[in-house]
Amino acid sequence: MASRVNIRFVTILATVLLALFLGMAATAWFVLRKSAEEQIELGDAAMAAQDYEEAQNRYGRAISKEKANVEYYEKFRDAIAAWNPERDATYREAFYKLLGAQERIATLRQTDVEAHHDYLEAQLRLSLLSGDRASHCLVVAGHHDRRQTEPLQQGNRLG
Repeated sequence: MASRVNIRFVTILATVLLALFLGMAATAWFVLRKSAEEQIELGDAAMAAQDYEEAQNRYGRAISKEKANVEYYEKFRDAIAAWNPERDATYREAFYKLLGAQERIATLRQTDVEAHHDYLEAQLRLSLLSGDRASHCLVVAGHHDRRQTEPLQQGNRLG
């Protein structure tokens, strides 16, 4: 006995699937069309609300639109440094994103000795410490301590 195809069911199913696809496409278009500046504004709002994970996502999207904007990388780095995920694996992944951001900042600021120093100092600390979370925290803390101290004066280094 041959079964009949329920045309009404197939029509409703096709309509629902089409509507779902169009809804997802429209959502993706609205999210992806935002400019880098709009992503930065959303990231800044997330930072103000202490939603560091969302801030990282927004700053990352801004970076993907303008890869040579060092200020975006600095905001991205600061959002990662402020974030403290519960899982060690997530923390380690974020830590290496932070190092990547520091490396990119140093690359973009070719003549900025402090940017290169920050990156190389973090790499040195990482190589001297074990791979546990406490060690990674020390490297991140060193990044913040370096920012808060007075820069060395040229005369002190030469004399």
